[in-house]
Amino acid sequence: MTGKGSDGPRSPAWRGRAERLGWLIEAATVRPAGLEFQTILQCNRRPQRRRCGAWIGVRRLDIPEEIHWRCPSCGDQGVIHGWRGSAWDFSERAAARRSTETEYAEVRLVEEDHRLLIAQVLDASARGVVMGAEPSGSEVLLEASLVDFERLRECVSRLMGRERSGVRSRRLRRIFESIDEVFGDIAVSAQQLEDLPSASPFGLGLGQGLGQGQGPGLGQGPGRGLAVVPVRPPAADPVARRAVYELRMELCDVKPRIWRRIRVPGDIDLGRLSNVLLCAMGWSNTHLHEFIAGGVRIGDSEVDDFDDFDDIPHVIEERKVKLGDVVSEVGDRLFYVYDLGDDWRHEICVEQVVTDEKCSRLPHCLAGQRACPPEDCGGIPGYEHLLEAVGDRKHPDHIEMLHWIGGSFDAETFSVADVNRRLS
Repeated sequence: MTGKGSDGPRSPAWRGRAERLGWLIEAATVRPAGLEFQTILQCNRRPQRRRCGAWIGVRRLDIPEEIHWRCPSCGDQGVIHGWRGSAWDFSERAAARRSTETEYAEVRLVEEDHRLLIAQVLDASARGVVMGAEPSGSEVLLEASLVDFERLRECVSRLMGRERSGVRSRRLRRIFESIDEVFGDIAVSAQQLEDLPSASPFGLGLGQGLGQGQGPGLGQGPGRGLAVVPVRPPAADPVARRAVYELRMELCDVKPRIWRRIRVPGDIDLGRLSNVLLCAMGWSNTHLHEFIAGGVRIGDSEVDDFDDFDDIPHVIEERKVKLGDVVSEVGDRLFYVYDLGDDWRHEICVEQVVTDEKCSRLPHCLAGQRACPPEDCGGIPGYEHLLEAVGDRKHPDHIEMLHWIGGSFDAETFSVADVNRRLS
């Protein structure tokens, strides 16, 4: 890796800008195509050595597939291509939500509270609410459906239970109470209530009591008909605790493909998951790592010390985050970066969610292909050079590379049995 002051494609500053680019995609794809609006992302350009800080405006086009962004203050602008189908693309999910949801509400937050949500909310539905917000004077305005606000409230509730910082705990409590007020103001029609199951998966607490003074359930709002009475999120579903995630992990931008298929419990924290991934791939765990989910960085606290840049988002402690917090259904994705110098990026995709109790051997490797690259070989360019030199006796670096690698290297070698022995 280049020095800390570098601005190369592997530098921490470059990764910080890439993550902000992902946030712009999230903000633009939450809204319908063709609209031009201000996001809640501030311009980081520093004209005359002072941070601009103006709200960035975006406009998404589906034909051609482009996202145009521009700072109205300093004039910085650009076009984003290739966003469709990425981990930050909310367009399909948002369109499906708009076609089914009719009840919307608004929540206003101070800017510092909203920045905390950007950094810590990982659930895709709840993150859509956060990234679709608009600046409103000195506040930030969130507009979403009742169901999406309930999901956001559950996320904030989980964060409150894990947060150790007194300052952030108070801010999370303030956010929770602001969202909680929504459920005293939104009317829900009798037909909508009939369509919802009695044991709501969103924790709305739809009980049997009608009228006031009958505990959690349905209360009669004055002049508004039936209204949902807010309750605290329910305890974890025992079925969900037994859920097993089948994941496919593939090393990005490497040909031929290097991949693994593993099964892990849904309640595994990302610190333990990192150890499983390293073991399955064959890495030695001698370098820093981090996860990237929805534009949020999750890793060890050492990564924060490594990235000494003010414009890079704070890293959430991986031991506080469960796998089920960042992925929940088939097709969900996150990224895992190992060795922040060589920058080995892995894409992790949920292929199957299993609730069968017979999955007792966990974690467990099911399949895979090819050996992972040698440690410290110089990232993808260095790995390609290594394969070329080792495979060609006439290559000028053939002898040197063979000596460096220890005499031989077979890139096609992989054994499921060896991986499972290490995992056990």
